[in-house]
Amino acid sequence: MANLKDFSATFFVILLLTVSALFLLSAKRGTISTNVELGFRRYEQRENSIRSDSCDFSSGKWVVDRDSESSPVYREFECSFMIDDYACEKYGRRDFMYQKWKWQPNECDLPRINATAFMEKLRGKTIKDRVIRISSIEKHARYWSDADILVFDSFNWWLEPTMTVMWGSFDSPYSIKRRVQMPHRLYEMVLETWSQWLEININRTKTRLFFRSLYPFHEYGESWEEPMNCYNVTEPIRKSGYWGIMTDVEMMRASKLALDKLAARGLRIEYMNVTHLSDLRRDAHPSIYRKFHQPPPEEQMADPTSYADCAHWCLPGVPDVWNQILYSYILN
Repeated sequence: MANLKDFSATFFVILLLTVSALFLLSAKRGTISTNVELGFRRYEQRENSIRSDSCDFSSGKWVVDRDSESSPVYREFECSFMIDDYACEKYGRRDFMYQKWKWQPNECDLPRINATAFMEKLRGKTIKDRVIRISSIEKHARYWSDADILVFDSFNWWLEPTMTVMWGSFDSPYSIKRRVQMPHRLYEMVLETWSQWLEININRTKTRLFFRSLYPFHEYGESWEEPMNCYNVTEPIRKSGYWGIMTDVEMMRASKLALDKLAARGLRIEYMNVTHLSDLRRDAHPSIYRKFHQPPPEEQMADPTSYADCAHWCLPGVPDVWNQILYSYILN
């Protein structure tokens, strides 16, 4: 059986890629099966008793994790499910401090993942993690309705200034396509479609719902005039009240408003706010330590900031904290 580090790495990568992860824990055998083979052996870790509903995990600071035995909880080269977009060490990154930071909420401690407790909590349950897209809701949502836990996120798909939006399915002759401007309106439309589906199809006594807030890019600093991207950055941002210009406040408000409307109609969705804590980690992207499908042109090579990847995240890294927060919600 794989150890806790193997399990944790797999769990983090599956959630990060927003691929449907189906966890079915056999009540008789106490084993777990997914679209990939997973396992774990009993591994004891200290666990924090503070409940997620009594602490604001979104408010805090990044501190160096002094626990050398648990930081990081897995190694990139030990994870057989790692893909190149997140394999910064594989492509040459050697400043490993990005793996050594932990998120410290102001009012509590964020519990470390205990695989044994997590598996017991999920015994006989189904988890699915989905990205919200208008065109995919009709096609894929029939697989969601019987889930015990659903985790949604939606942001990066809606950043283009204009987009062709389709109502209906790709194979239907009655589908309607329209070119829509204004990214905020696009985002509102997809949230409306998603909300309607939830109201009609979700079993409110069975399914627990989560919505993860947007995570930022770091192509700029606090203004469009500050072209400070992630290249050559090795530490988190420590400035009090920092808010990156690429963190779209209006889109955050739109998603929160959609969740509040659903709550008023009796459908509760737990909001996992990971935006601020992610915004502080400009150091945690692949930057130039990435796979190039085609080498950058010679003129770009002279300016590393022009081809630095400041959208994806290095693993181990920031997405592990997102999943610690989800873990805490699920267990409590």
